[in-house]
Amino acid sequence: AILTTCGVVVAIYLAGKLAYRMRDVLLMILVAGFVAVILNPMVSSVQRRVRRRGWAVTIVIGWATLVFIGLAVLFGHPLVNGVTHLSARLPSYVQDAADGHGWVGQLVRRFHLQQWVAQNAPKLQTLGTSLARPVLNFGKGAASVLGTIVTIFALSLLLLLEGPKIWTGLLGWLSPTRADRW
Repeated sequence: AILTTCGVVVAIYLAGKLAYRMRDVLLMILVAGFVAVILNPMVSSVQRRVRRRGWAVTIVIGWATLVFIGLAVLFGHPLVNGVTHLSARLPSYVQDAADGHGWVGQLVRRFHLQQWVAQNAPKLQTLGTSLARPVLNFGKGAASVLGTIVTIFALSLLLLLEGPKIWTGLLGWLSPTRADRW
């Protein structure tokens, strides 16, 4: 009994350690499953007209990809413009705050931040110039995000294509009455 208990504890510990190491992969599988569950009713609806699940999945995935790209452009463009504007104007904002001019200077006076601004003005000005520089880091991050999105896309595609077979297999493991209920 003691050896069995120790074995179970070690097995649970190793399974937890493995799950922790694979957390990124497990998270991508979870997100892909979520996307597949959301898109499955649309695939079923298109499949009634097209009759082949592969074509229905292709149509729905194409539509979802266009929507995703549209949303990325819709939200990404203002964000990039805002960060670019902030990085270009941050030194003048800091100078206005230090001199007490403009809306930033009014906020500094209202909240009594003159001493803090005077101490941190050089750091804030270098922050503005450093915001404009991280193109290389942005490229590495964009490549990582793109790889994750492609992986989630592929997993979602496979789950949508093979979903009915997976569901039939899972129901095959259950007793007939329980399978009918599910």
